[in-house]
Amino acid sequence: MSRFEHDFPMFLRLSVFFLSLAFFASAVAAPAPRRTDAETRDRIEKLETAVKALRIDLIANESREEERDFDAISGERSVHAFLDEPIYFGGFFETALTGIWGPTTDTQVAPASQTLGIDLAANFSPRIKFASQLVSAFAIGLSNPENDSRGPTLGLPESRSFQSITLASIPAQAYVEYSPRDSFAIQGGLGYVPFGEALQKRELVLFVRRAGPQLMRMQDLVEPLWAGIHVAGQFRRRPGRFGYDVYTFPFLNRPSIAGVGERVWWESPEERFVLGLSAQSGRSRTGGATATGFDFKARAGRYTVTTEFARRFVGGADPWDLSIEPDYVLTSEIVLYTFIDYAEDQL
Repeated sequence: MSRFEHDFPMFLRLSVFFLSLAFFASAVAAPAPRRTDAETRDRIEKLETAVKALRIDLIANESREEERDFDAISGERSVHAFLDEPIYFGGFFETALTGIWGPTTDTQVAPASQTLGIDLAANFSPRIKFASQLVSAFAIGLSNPENDSRGPTLGLPESRSFQSITLASIPAQAYVEYSPRDSFAIQGGLGYVPFGEALQKRELVLFVRRAGPQLMRMQDLVEPLWAGIHVAGQFRRRPGRFGYDVYTFPFLNRPSIAGVGERVWWESPEERFVLGLSAQSGRSRTGGATATGFDFKARAGRYTVTTEFARRFVGGADPWDLSIEPDYVLTSEIVLYTFIDYAEDQL
């Protein structure tokens, strides 16, 4: 709240005081030049009207202040316009200059990726909030990256090369959340799926570009976005905490019927261990598919090891991925990490 808003009631009180003073001064002071009785009555009526209007504004402003104080104590909120609520801004920007060369590849250098992410959030009340993330990208695609000699027969260039420019802007997240208690919260909109750790705990675009676990990049393993409804909650039970997530999601490739995903997890006291089990099941136009996975995290001091496994059952050729990522917290701003990752995909 601005300084003027804090001092506004005092400003009204001073205005009433000075107008009242002017009113009485006009009644007792010897007029010069002398005014007629009609002019004097007209001036008095105008001053009385102004004083009355300022008093009404003062009472209304004091009522609003009392209401805000009551809301802050009771936790209840009355209806306000959206722009009257605090809005939070965040985001990221990443630029990349990419060079390729080799025995069968011409030397090429291009600004292959410029990505801007903008985060907007607002708290409508202690129980209702809004969150969103808009990602805009300028990219130059790399065609035939494996240098497949069959490229011309597949409609690709003979060797790897940069091709046309792509411009895109997509809502990566946008949802409204109602959370009356820790054991139940419901979101409506679009967001990152709570499947394991990597897919929900990191900026999806940045992590994919940093070449993280392959389950982030394999399009036929785990669907990365939920859309529609997401219900979540957690309970404190000795020892530790238990939690759950249930959500709907679309298949990004030829969707047919929205699928259903779920995750259950347990966290030990002091967050030393976290164990989660995840699953997705649904049907696209190419057939049904089910994905399952588990994640495990162990923490000791500044050291953490995270393990994730995911597999999709599509009838015969079942892609899967296993990753292990140890990290060390050097400072509050620097984390050193590496990972071991193996994936198998015959689709």
